[in-house]
Amino acid sequence: MKPLIIGNEKNNFDVARLRKNIKGALELNDFSYAASIYDESYKIAHFVSLEDFRKNRSELIKGTKIVLSLFYCEEDSDGCILKNKKDQSPLISVFDMDLINKADLILVPSDYLRTYLISCGIKIRIDVFSSGVNVSKFSIKNTYIRNIAYRYFKCSEDFEFAISILDYDDVDAFKRIKIIASLFPKIKFVGITDFKYISRLVKKEIKKIPSNLIISNIIDENVYLSLIFNSIGFLFINSYKGDVLQYYEAMASETQILALKSSVYQDLIIDKENGYVYNDFDSLINGFTKLLNNELVLTTKKAKAISIENSLKKVGEKLINIYKGLQLWTI
Repeated sequence: MKPLIIGNEKNNFDVARLRKNIKGALELNDFSYAASIYDESYKIAHFVSLEDFRKNRSELIKGTKIVLSLFYCEEDSDGCILKNKKDQSPLISVFDMDLINKADLILVPSDYLRTYLISCGIKIRIDVFSSGVNVSKFSIKNTYIRNIAYRYFKCSEDFEFAISILDYDDVDAFKRIKIIASLFPKIKFVGITDFKYISRLVKKEIKKIPSNLIISNIIDENVYLSLIFNSIGFLFINSYKGDVLQYYEAMASETQILALKSSVYQDLIIDKENGYVYNDFDSLINGFTKLLNNELVLTTKKAKAISIENSLKKVGEKLINIYKGLQLWTI
């Protein structure tokens, strides 16, 4: 019962990282998988983006069971399926709904999303499943990776970083990071986005930014690890919920999470448990002030424990059981 896990590896953003997590989770459990559609030994095909499924479904072996991972990569243009996100009314296109309904199993990162898909009329099985995190890769304290971010961004090691992943089309998120950077000039803020698809309005917004703010394209993994390691806070400030992979990476790196309520799933980032969740941006700014003044009770230890529970080894064990259950369930 070998699963097929394939896809375009051109970028190193969320889709590629999620696929890498799935492969790593299986490898850590000595569970083999097929990496080519021409390997005819697979019985299940697991796709981490709807586009990959769309491109490859006609070539699959007849009778292959389909698993789709949805909503894990909404910040990545290659994995995003929600439309009309800017007005807080996310929708899935009719064409995408038809394609989703051709799968046998949907995996989603949050119970909120499971409920959402059911409300959209999805009738097939939907499981809530963690994206997993490679906890060990964040143990970089005594490695050469530790200070790479300072060299890459050409800034003094006297600075502490604050990191945020920004949707390429979310103008309000870019406005927010400009505001918070201007309020805290001694912190080096880094907003990471996908320059390839960045919108015209966002380009206009970032023509003039504070000197302590860096708007960066997708970066190499080692730079990213160094950046998180040296960040005082991971800010989730997008106008809609997403960044699921980054939840667990922030927790694994013991970087304090501060999030807007609109930006995170409350069953994954729980206020005062594994992060701080704020109703509005002014409250988040106040929370960041307290963090800098050592007045905020850190939630990083609890968050680290959650990341360990979602380590690739444990996630892999669950995924293998899901595959096996799917085989039995569909006989």
